[in-house]
Amino acid sequence: MLDFIGLILSLSFMAIPLAAIFFLVKFKKNWIFSLATVVITAAAAGIEILFASMASDFHTAAFILQLFMPIMLFNAIALFIIGNVVLLAMKGLFTKRNLGIIGVVVASIIVVGCVISFTKVAMDKGDYKNLPDIAAYQTSYDKEPMYVIWDSARDKTMLVEKDSKLEMLFSGINPASSHMDYREVFAANGYDGLWDTKVYSTKDLTKEFISTGGQGDKPYGKIFCYDFSKKELELIVDEGRIYDFDVSFDESYLVYSTSDKLVKYDIASKTSTVIAENYDSTKNAPSYIRLSKDGRYIIYGYGYSGLFKLGPLKVYVYDTETNKVLIIPIKKLRSIRDLDFYE
Repeated sequence: MLDFIGLILSLSFMAIPLAAIFFLVKFKKNWIFSLATVVITAAAAGIEILFASMASDFHTAAFILQLFMPIMLFNAIALFIIGNVVLLAMKGLFTKRNLGIIGVVVASIIVVGCVISFTKVAMDKGDYKNLPDIAAYQTSYDKEPMYVIWDSARDKTMLVEKDSKLEMLFSGINPASSHMDYREVFAANGYDGLWDTKVYSTKDLTKEFISTGGQGDKPYGKIFCYDFSKKELELIVDEGRIYDFDVSFDESYLVYSTSDKLVKYDIASKTSTVIAENYDSTKNAPSYIRLSKDGRYIIYGYGYSGLFKLGPLKVYVYDTETNKVLIIPIKKLRSIRDLDFYE
């Protein structure tokens, strides 16, 4: 009931910046109107945040913070601009001469913005000539999955039909997996409450590497190795949080990601080496780890670009030889269900 009341009040607050119109009509002064708009909006935003923090359901908080509040802020900004323009027009600011000056200033700002934008795009574009192609797909409730392949040689994204190679790449099931119930295995070895989030079976079917989910202080911070010949479970990685991992093509090491670093774990020597730290992960939290066959390139996630995140998706690839991040635009998808190197 409280969540419902909070939603209704938050919905009504989307229009609350309009209350500043009273100050516009009453005082007809820019500074009073501007101050009133800012104060009213800030107070409403504070109340919205309070409602969200008190919500018992995550979805209620998400509605308030990700839908209602942005609409309210958009209304406040639009009102702020329109109201001040009206007041300035009433004061006779917009003469023919002044409009010409304003036009020149606005045009200059647009030109500078375009130059900065094109420069950033040029700087983001890396050396793709050695990079393998990348395949990705998205799903939706009412449409068939869309598959694309990014061609590194041409820096071009192409829509493709699903073939056997893509089927194998994105099957979601390791064909060699033992399909063991790892909840029971974990519980039998003193790790109650854990479950497997990803399982990788070695080509000779002697071992499996398993990342875990669970409850407690470190729910996503473990990677285990299960040895079928010895029937032993070994904890090989124990971090604060692990987003994903992948095993190298020759199965000599695995790479996993945390919130601020990429780490290589050598399977034979059981030693860990940090590959990269603070690799643009503050803006694009790693959600995938995919290794190229030669081990040089590591996909570690993707993000959106452009104003209001309406630009193309960008896949982030770490180059272990140059220690640089390559940003790959995937232009035909609005979301990514899975992706991998297409080699």
